[in-house]
Amino acid sequence: MDVKSIEFFNALYGHKDFKEKTLDSELLKYYISLGEILDDYPIGNEWDNVMDYKQDSKAFMSNLFTLHDIGYSGPLRNKTFKNLIKKDYFESIDSAADFYNSLVSFIDPYELTIFSGGYAVPDAILINSEVAFKDEKTVLELLRKVNVYFNRIQMSSRKNYNKSTSLSYVVANSQLDSNKGIIKDFYNGEVISNFVKLLHSYNISNHLFYNTLIIILQEMFYDFVKILTDDVNSDDDSFNNNLKMRRIISKMKAINLFDLYIRSDESIRKEIISSIQSNFDGELFVEDTLNKFDINTTSSTDSNKVIQLLR
Repeated sequence: MDVKSIEFFNALYGHKDFKEKTLDSELLKYYISLGEILDDYPIGNEWDNVMDYKQDSKAFMSNLFTLHDIGYSGPLRNKTFKNLIKKDYFESIDSAADFYNSLVSFIDPYELTIFSGGYAVPDAILINSEVAFKDEKTVLELLRKVNVYFNRIQMSSRKNYNKSTSLSYVVANSQLDSNKGIIKDFYNGEVISNFVKLLHSYNISNHLFYNTLIIILQEMFYDFVKILTDDVNSDDDSFNNNLKMRRIISKMKAINLFDLYIRSDESIRKEIISSIQSNFDGELFVEDTLNKFDINTTSSTDSNKVIQLLR
């Protein structure tokens, strides 16, 4: 989607709650703590990658969750839709949305084509099928009526990450995004997927978990720095700053949820996984899961939890 607007983003993913967040004193203190933590805890060099990272991710996810098929719409289908939009083929937004939704095939998320290349952050990203539109006047209405479909997965060409855990992160996103509106708050968009990534890395080895957590902290610190130093001169700048804030808050909450998971007994751990399964199934809002376990911005700014996890 070319249009960089919170309003369009929320229309596509079905987010209902958006109240712009700024760097308050709690977040600024957390930012300073991050810098101090990263000075004290250097990243390692071992990433435990395996040849069949797709199978490794699938085994981990299938052991914890029941995954549903996701909608796939390939390049030719998208191109056809774009050409029809340009030619005013459709009589109404409803007919355009119905046609777009009819182009979809439903596949196992692990059947999406994986492309490697580029230095994407995060290490793997889910590429949505593009929703074409002729003008901005009608795009919001169209975005609200179409479902979220996927085209491919893009993996980074960087060496310092684990492909299995990054793929699990992407698949978790696919389970949530395909249930349009299951994440009500824009800023909670990546909490569950980052939690899954941390949990998968922890299940593989201690040093992979350590490295994965350090990378997440580095990404958060970088986003903090960019928000603090970049000028905001346009709507695009504002949108990008909100995306950075979204990544920061999602990762903070994911670390908090993971900390709770690790410190809890088996019954609480099962309850967390069961609640996430309900999110994947479209039966429970992500916010209900977070509220159930007292995961919010305030409870997630305790940097001592991060230090304990790194030790």
